[in-house]
Amino acid sequence: MNAGMGGSGGNRFPNGLPWPAATSYIAMLPPAVQRAGKQLFTYTIPYGIGGLGTTLAASAVGQQASVQIMADSYFLCVALARAYLTNAGASISPNIALALVGIFDSASGSQLIGAGAQTGGAATYVENLFGTAQNPSYLPQPYVFRPSATISIAVTNLEATSRWYEFAFIGFKIFLNRAQDPFAAFSSLTGPMAVGAGGVAGQ
Repeated sequence: MNAGMGGSGGNRFPNGLPWPAATSYIAMLPPAVQRAGKQLFTYTIPYGIGGLGTTLAASAVGQQASVQIMADSYFLCVALARAYLTNAGASISPNIALALVGIFDSASGSQLIGAGAQTGGAATYVENLFGTAQNPSYLPQPYVFRPSATISIAVTNLEATSRWYEFAFIGFKIFLNRAQDPFAAFSSLTGPMAVGAGGVAGQ
């Protein structure tokens, strides 16, 4: 699957180049974590889409919403995407989200955006950070959220019209507890399929 240069969002890859492989991110992790079981996963924070969350109010300032990381695993976030719709669920053209967003990680106590006073101090334009479903914004370095951490976001609507949004945090669960490791069934195998051998179970 290839990503083009068009569309909104963050990091773009020219036509003909593949999206980053999971191994390019996993290689950045400590060896013990590289060998842990992993599962593709996406956490989402909706603002009205699908009847979930609260619609982003017209001209809202710092409207907050959150999602909690599951207690069974760490979460390695590698990409960000967003959906941007009318409050009736219709697409908007041009697909350029007119809003500011800030992100807070409860486990580390960190604001993940530091900005000047003109954008609220801890927020940036959605288009600077989040890609689209067709072309997600890949992070230059993955971010690890701890088990049970809360990802909180605050969105400021730059339009005098309420909107629906969904913010997606795309990545992998990392199971460091073997009892909850989805690849535990491979632990008794030998050869390329064995856990830690570099095959499917060792990725």
